[in-house]
Amino acid sequence: MLDYKFIKDNIDAVKQNIINRNMTADADLVVELFDKRTESVTKLQALQQKRNENAQAMKQKLDNDKRQELIQAGKAIKEEISTLEAETKELEAKLEEAARQIPNMVHPKAPVGKLDTENLEVKVVGTPR
Repeated sequence: MLDYKFIKDNIDAVKQNIINRNMTADADLVVELFDKRTESVTKLQALQQKRNENAQAMKQKLDNDKRQELIQAGKAIKEEISTLEAETKELEAKLEEAARQIPNMVHPKAPVGKLDTENLEVKVVGTPR
């Protein structure tokens, strides 16, 4: 399977390779899902950092009202993280499925053809049966 970043960086070559191999795969979908997943993971990391900062703030001596505010904020962050993790997991599954449809890149010197008869015979070893 090709690397997601490779597909994104070389989208035209990947599309041409799909055409040359007579396959149907959507490289644009892979790039779109990869971007969404990257954005989702970034948001998730920001929320986790916010959760950690909230936990650090709770370790200090606080009055009861302030502590309750931090507890409520922590619960809200936890729910948001849970939701975002589920969405990220779903995105990753879709991305994996779409990326598995894309064929590996062929060697640049490999002949392009639809049938075996269009391939070049480089050498024959032994006698064919």
